[in-house]
Amino acid sequence: MKKAILLTTIVCASLLAIASFTSTTYIDPYKTFILGEGKHTGYSAKVSNAGSDAIEVYTTPLDGKRTLTTVLKPSIGQTFKISSDVKVEFVNNNASKATLNIVIKGAGSSDLSMGYN
Repeated sequence: MKKAILLTTIVCASLLAIASFTSTTYIDPYKTFILGEGKHTGYSAKVSNAGSDAIEVYTTPLDGKRTLTTVLKPSIGQTFKISSDVKVEFVNNNASKATLNIVIKGAGSSDLSMGYN
């Protein structure tokens, strides 16, 4: 009986760890798309810039300061490993709409807030 409970726990934890979310996200000119405002667990995000202009990426821990992490140039992708309770901002400082392809993996994908500013 104990082995069955242990096996079930391991399987459930494994399924949560490989949970994923895929999105094509559009960001209007001079707007920001935010992932993870508030408390959440860690996750990884593979982000590709499918637009024609560069996008600034900032990270901010709940108890820290905002930091420019990278600038995603057109046709470039990057994988980010995001710790618990870290907000990620994708800033479109351009006159045209931005397009990002985002794949989020990990337990954090189920409790992650998303929105625009």
